[in-house]
Amino acid sequence: MIIPSELCLAIEELVSSVPRSRLQEAAKNLSARYRNPKGAQGPLIKTEEERLAYLCTRFPATFAANKAVFSEMKERGVLDEVFSVVDLGAGSGAAFWACQDSLSAETHYTLIERDLDVIHLGKKLLQKISSPLCSEWICADYGSSLGSYDLALFSYSLGEALSEKRKEVLKLVAEKTKKLIMIVEPGTPAGYEKILSMRSVLLELGWHMVAPCPHNKPCPLLGKDWCHFSQRLPRTPLHRLVKEASLGFEDEKFSYIVLSKKPYTMAGYRVIKTPYQRSGYIELELCSTSEGILHRKTSKKEKEFFNKAKKLDWGSFYSE
Repeated sequence: MIIPSELCLAIEELVSSVPRSRLQEAAKNLSARYRNPKGAQGPLIKTEEERLAYLCTRFPATFAANKAVFSEMKERGVLDEVFSVVDLGAGSGAAFWACQDSLSAETHYTLIERDLDVIHLGKKLLQKISSPLCSEWICADYGSSLGSYDLALFSYSLGEALSEKRKEVLKLVAEKTKKLIMIVEPGTPAGYEKILSMRSVLLELGWHMVAPCPHNKPCPLLGKDWCHFSQRLPRTPLHRLVKEASLGFEDEKFSYIVLSKKPYTMAGYRVIKTPYQRSGYIELELCSTSEGILHRKTSKKEKEFFNKAKKLDWGSFYSE
């Protein structure tokens, strides 16, 4: 999942005046707080250098996870009637940049973010890229100044709130949103737990699963594993330098849900683990519409399905 070159260049220009050693130190501070958010006092991002370090390190990963979700939704036609999007807890706009190729050029974007300094940074990024996109930024908490939109998006944001606050916000958003709600969280056991609780709230409010679950039933992984996916993204030289990383890529693990206000028909299977492939057979672990967790083994004897299975990856959705 490659970030557009013009976006990478804009980020490099924004951070060019800050010594790399200070960006590296800011990135370490950010990483420590994200790993232990309960130990942090106040906002997780505290200084301008940390905001810029975030652009270099976490912005690309957030972009990649959202891009993966939006790309699938576009391929399945889920976004065909979406013309207005609200990004709640938008940060500096990573999800905003990730979803544009998947939506109509006429789409209007509203980005709600409570940190005014982060908004200023997001606007600077937008100004550096020539774009006719129709967008507005609002400095507010989620739920504040909330109008009616086709799609409401929470990208690595709602999970930061306490459980009761999440329920309160979801009820308000579910009432005002016209078509779809999308939530993306870190692909950790804790992130998955939060996704599950938010999934339950929305299902109880009468919403319907679109992805990743191929059903509205309780998650069949409960107590055994956690549902998460992975998106590989290349690291730019700046990304590697600020993160002090040796590899030229990283794998962003994420959990997510997409729900529809209207009933949504979806019969099929979600690949929930990396397929186990050998020369003569492939083993798949699937979440299915009717059977819960299903282990499916196929060989060359099943020519049609075997050829389909060779193209499947962790996170793929397919129907037979």
